[in-house]
Amino acid sequence: MLSIPCSGGIVLSAGTAQAFGVSSNDFAGVIGQSVETILRTSRGETQSYRLRVQGISRERSNDIQVSITDRIAMKNWWFNSTNVLEREGYDSVDLRATDVTHASTLTAQIKQEGFQVQSLEIVVAVANRIVTAITIMFTLIGSIALLVATIGIANTMVMAIYERTREIGILKAMGASRGEIRQMFMMEAGFIGLIGGVIGLLLGWLVGFGLNQVIPIYLRYRELPVRGNFFVVSLTLALGVIVFATFIGLVAGLLPAQRAARLDPLEALRHE
Repeated sequence: MLSIPCSGGIVLSAGTAQAFGVSSNDFAGVIGQSVETILRTSRGETQSYRLRVQGISRERSNDIQVSITDRIAMKNWWFNSTNVLEREGYDSVDLRATDVTHASTLTAQIKQEGFQVQSLEIVVAVANRIVTAITIMFTLIGSIALLVATIGIANTMVMAIYERTREIGILKAMGASRGEIRQMFMMEAGFIGLIGGVIGLLLGWLVGFGLNQVIPIYLRYRELPVRGNFFVVSLTLALGVIVFATFIGLVAGLLPAQRAARLDPLEALRHE
């Protein structure tokens, strides 16, 4: 945290310094120099203040930080008054709770006093509602895709049985039971679901990995204090996806496998 003296000091943001043509390698040479800050009203009146640079923050915005004394002096000139602070008070106050668990209680108490409150907890709550809405939307899309995939697996198995009807007849003529025929096609359907689950898991991981690289860059640009990975594929989730995809394949292949098991051997052998 850069400290500002009681008056006469200013802290520039990195964005402000670069806007005036100062490269990041020359930031150290700017500290200690005097700069002139000019206020200009809509009527064309101007007032300048000589301030000494105390440091340069990492913020990319074009903001500057000055002391409370200098702010009061600027505001008094802007409103052509000598007691703006006593008459109107502060525009905003930043409060930091000693424990994050007390933030919600502190927010509720300040709201009861009639003040407008903006806290990270409120931002997170809004973000959670947005994420919930997006999750519901993707769940509906995923359900439709799952239904289409189930129908696709079932159709694939029906076509496989139709093309291998003669083979099924030969297997039954050689002594294969209905249960063995059913098990063979059920295993094939489950294997199709397994492959689909692995491919989907890899694609999801790649998309999440890409978003984990892009989102922090955007948040740093917006100067939001959020860190960490937003999309994580745990081992439990990966195993759950594979098992669920295999289960869907088994369900989709149940009726076609049952149909194959019930084929009459003689009719199957005559099939061309």
